[in-house]
Formats: sequence, C-alpha cells, structure tokens
Amino acid sequence: MSATGTATPGIGRRIPSSSSGYSLQCALNDVQTAGPVGAILWGLGIAEVKTARRLAAKGIASMQVRIDRALFNDHDRRNAIYSTDGVANCRVAMDQFSEQRGVTSFILMGNCACATFCLNAAIADPRVVGLILTNPHVTKRQLLRTSLWRKLSDPGTWRRFAAGGMSLRENLVGALALIGGRIRERLVGERHSAARRPFSDLELPDNLGEELAKLCARGVQVLIVCATTDDSLYYLRTEYGAVLDELQNQGKLKFEEVAASAHVFSTDDQASSLLNEAISHWVEMATFTCG
Repeated sequence: MSATGTATPGIGRRIPSSSSGYSLQCALNDVQTAGPVGAILWGLGIAEVKTARRLAAKGIASMQVRIDRALFNDHDRRNAIYSTDGVANCRVAMDQFSEQRGVTSFILMGNCACATFCLNAAIADPRVVGLILTNPHVTKRQLLRTSLWRKLSDPGTWRRFAAGGMSLRENLVGALALIGGRIRERLVGERHSAARRPFSDLELPDNLGEELAKLCARGVQVLIVCATTDDSLYYLRTEYGAVLDELQNQGKLKFEEVAASAHVFSTDDQASSLLNEAISHWVEMATFTCG
C-alpha cells in the first residue's frame, strides 16, 4: 500500500464478544489516509502499540483488542475463552472494524495463545491477508511428542543406554508413550479430517506445514517471530524447520529468531524493540493483496 498517515489513538471502548457473559476491550489506532487493509492486534501492551505506529506509517489503521480486564487477569478463564472463542472473536473484531472503517482485508497479530488462534482464524477466514505470530502457543501434547521423538531418534540416547547410563524401562516408557500418542493422533485425526481444524482454537494444527503453505499460496503474508529461549522456537524448528525454510526461501514467509527471553514481548522493553525491528522490516517488504 502507498497510503501514509499518522496514528490517531481512539478512545478505549467495549464491543460485544462472540459469546455472552463478557465483552472485548478495544482501542482504535486510526490514520489520516487509510486504505482497505486494516490490522487486528491482540493486546494492549507496548509491543502492540509499537506495531500500530509502524503500520500507521504505511497507511494501515489498526484496532487493538483483548477480552475484559477481569477475565484477562484470570488465567484459567482467559484460556478457556481463547480455546472456544478465539477464532470467533477474531471474526467479531474484523466485522466491527469493517463496519466502522470500511476495511475489507485484515492483518492479524497475536502473542502466545493469541498467535495460535489468529493462525486458526486466518485458515478459516479468507479476509485475512497478513499474519504476525509471536511465540505461538504450543500444547503440552505437542511439546511432549516432539521432545520424545527427538530423544528416541538420537543415537546418543541409545549409546547411553548401552553404556548403562539409562534404564531399559526409561526408554520403553518413552517409546510406548510416543507410539501411543501417534496412534491416537492418527485415529482422532481421521475422524476430524473433513474439518481440517485443530482440537481447539488454542492448538496449532498438526498439519501446520501444509496449512502455512496453503496460506502462502493464497497470498497471505506471514511473519513468525520467536524468542531464542521460547518453546515455540524449539517446536517449530524441530517439527517444521524444512517447510519453514522452503517457504522462506521462496519469499512467501518470514521466520525470525530474536535474542530475547521474554515469552510475552510486551513485558520487556528490549524484547519489544527487537520485535518492532523485525515487524518494521517485514512491513516494508510485504505486499498485502486485498480480497
């Protein structure tokens, strides 16, 4: 987009959520000259504010969103809402922004849980033309599968076993857990194959590489940023490194590793600055195709 403008923060207000019992808080970051592409940024922290300013410099208005403060501060209730309503709430936010500003295509940004349901929303909704995913949430099931497979496929593990450094029981328990988990995934996956959806909005698809390739083929611009110490970096590199490298080499996706230890980028000024640098470079290079 060639339109430029200066961010004009809107007054924080509430909009209805996809379910009864709670609402969404939002803050509009308008621009003087806006185009048909807008951004939904999940979060009201410094990382999202910096992103809003960077997008505004390119003429892209944005709306920062989060669930009500009382629910947001309750970890269990917040994640329950994210799990069941994450994708639906993305659609609510897009609908509201479209009604207010005439936006027809959207960039979605989220950190951790919000990154994961933003990805699932992009898979489900063709209005999404851009994704900024930071430290996406990875379930314990997915991490366990990855760590067990890496351990059992490492020749060093079996050398330590042969040398008496590991018990037969330890190896067998790990192997059985891995095999049992893969069989369960195969059986459950076949029942859900028609939907092609994860078990919840908070779970990355087990065919993530395939889904990312489809998004890129659709023209969606994708930026994934992970902190060096985050579980998401380990999981994505181990499970999908080859696919991510291929898409990045084709210029269809950007996968960045930043030297930070923060899981939530907005909790660390240095981490949010590093994230902002990655986003600034991506925004300059990206071309968002309106639907």
